[in-house]
Amino acid sequence: MDLSNLAVQVFDALKPFLPIIATEASKKIGEELPTTISKIWSAIRNRASGKLTAKESVDDLIRKPNDPDTQASFRVQLKKLLDEDEEFAGDVAKLLKDFDKQKGDTTTIYQIGNGSTAIGRMLGNIVINQGDQAESSSKRKQRKNKK
Repeated sequence: MDLSNLAVQVFDALKPFLPIIATEASKKIGEELPTTISKIWSAIRNRASGKLTAKESVDDLIRKPNDPDTQASFRVQLKKLLDEDEEFAGDVAKLLKDFDKQKGDTTTIYQIGNGSTAIGRMLGNIVINQGDQAESSSKRKQRKNKK
């Protein structure tokens, strides 16, 4: 198993959710995250809690989720955690694979609060209306045909 690549893949999966993770840090983690992302983040946090430098990198990432230096430090510490424990690395790899299966070709958008930025991936013809509502082109046609 290429642990450097795994660390990058795990970080890439977490990256779109870092603002949510940072916001949710003071609340119960997982309420606004996909289940698998919540499990990956919880596993990393639990593993890092016993290592001072790794714990600091997790805490820094929560405080500054968009800082490239903080992200790089986190990836380095994540790779070390994966290197140290083959079972942990296998568990994280399985969770990452589960996440990849779950996201598939579906559209998932996560938005926290009114007027906030949506995080997700959109495929197909999606229109974001000013009222923070999304509708597909087929739904829009159906609505127009009813008038």
